[in-house]
Amino acid sequence: MNLRELTDKGVLLSLVGDDKISVSVPTDINTPELKQEIVANKPQLIEELRLQEERAFMVLERWRVDSIPQWQKALGESIEEGDITRKAYAEYMLNDVLK
Repeated sequence: MNLRELTDKGVLLSLVGDDKISVSVPTDINTPELKQEIVANKPQLIEELRLQEERAFMVLERWRVDSIPQWQKALGESIEEGDITRKAYAEYMLNDVLK
């Protein structure tokens, strides 16, 4: 059973370190057979979770890179317009979220 099949059933999996996974199984499907299936497929599941993490990081990094110029523009406009609230939010995004 692969990661997609498990998550479609409502099973939550996450990486813990390099070689462990955390698993949360809904009570209505929590059977010894499912546990055996997860243990048997652990190496594959770890690899799928690593790839998922890498893709998520790449998406977030792309968002960050694309967003910085937009927030720099918003900061400049807010300063020109004297919009203190917008300026504060643009500074927060640039200094705390996107750096």
